[in-house]
Amino acid sequence: MHTTSTPGAGTPARGAGEFLATAHRLAALADANAAEHWPSLAKCAAELGLVYLDLAAALPDGGPPRRPHLDRALVAAEEARESLDDGTAVGCSAHTARARLHLALDELDRHP
Repeated sequence: MHTTSTPGAGTPARGAGEFLATAHRLAALADANAAEHWPSLAKCAAELGLVYLDLAAALPDGGPPRRPHLDRALVAAEEARESLDDGTAVGCSAHTARARLHLALDELDRHP
């Protein structure tokens, strides 16, 4: 049986420490799904973990995002994480891709 739940990740992640903890949980989830031969779920968890690492760097103080693309990235990441937590992972890849796009757009806005 495949694993989709990120243990202890039922509440939205905020702040660098919580983003890093979520990334670690997603890494464990990716490893578990890979071991169980569920490569699509493993990839989704791994890519989402990378998004949370980027969020940790972008929001080190844990305050609310003050830039529109960063806010959208956080919302999309939380939607992706929730799709893993609900046991279906439906939409996880799409939400993760949206989060990465908004993180990249935020970076471009900050460094034109």
